[in-house]
Amino acid sequence: MIRKILCPTDFSEAGNNAIAYAAKVAKIFSAELVLLNVRVMAQVGPPRSSDNYGAALQKAEETLKALVKEISRAYRISCTSEVKLTMQAFNRIIGEAGDLDTIIVIGSNGAETIDQSIFGSNTYRIVKKAACPVWLVPEKWEYGTPDNLLFIFSDDISEEMKSARPFFEFYQPNLTFLKISKQVLTNIKLAVVKEELRKQLPKGIRFSVESTNAENITEKILERAFRDRTNLLMICYHKKTFMEICKRDIVKTITKQPFLPMLILPENE
Repeated sequence: MIRKILCPTDFSEAGNNAIAYAAKVAKIFSAELVLLNVRVMAQVGPPRSSDNYGAALQKAEETLKALVKEISRAYRISCTSEVKLTMQAFNRIIGEAGDLDTIIVIGSNGAETIDQSIFGSNTYRIVKKAACPVWLVPEKWEYGTPDNLLFIFSDDISEEMKSARPFFEFYQPNLTFLKISKQVLTNIKLAVVKEELRKQLPKGIRFSVESTNAENITEKILERAFRDRTNLLMICYHKKTFMEICKRDIVKTITKQPFLPMLILPENE
């Protein structure tokens, strides 16, 4: 059960867009929206640096309070805010802030530095730490009901469905399950996967299961998403098992240049 939508913001255009998106998601799930601003302190600062941090902290709190008031009135949802002052990396703080009943909704305009291009965007670093779903929202993408979903699945589809099912129940979307691997699944194997999904999916949901191969998996996903006018990409991020080095690379690559909303589900422990 989703009870909280956590929306980190740095008051940028991408952050403000994510707040509006997160408010609508919170309304759908009847969840509390929490706006979070993380402020990283330098471990060593010049004289009066504490005064500067204090002023910045006060300004952030005032800005968040104004946003909370505006959002509560406009969307009629429960909305609160929090400012965290820390010496740790902000992506670590955000990633560890979400509980099992939480979705992190975060705006992104992709990798902004050479370091992020090589090692992954801040969003990717948050995903690596998060124990809850992370919903990535591109900077210019306005909220619309995610009714056409592309789910990239692996051999462990039954486990992946445990994290995904609540979203299918709320949105009742058209679903395409796509496996991209070196060997295309046989018709018999596809039939087995379909039967397994039929048992787990909420009744009434239309879905298809497909398999394809590709040298560049990310390009294949992009091609398919645009062709079918996908408005939400879903993928389960695995931290331990192999195959899933492939999945991690997909998440890392797409978060560098987000092209549509992406819901990244955590691995079931």
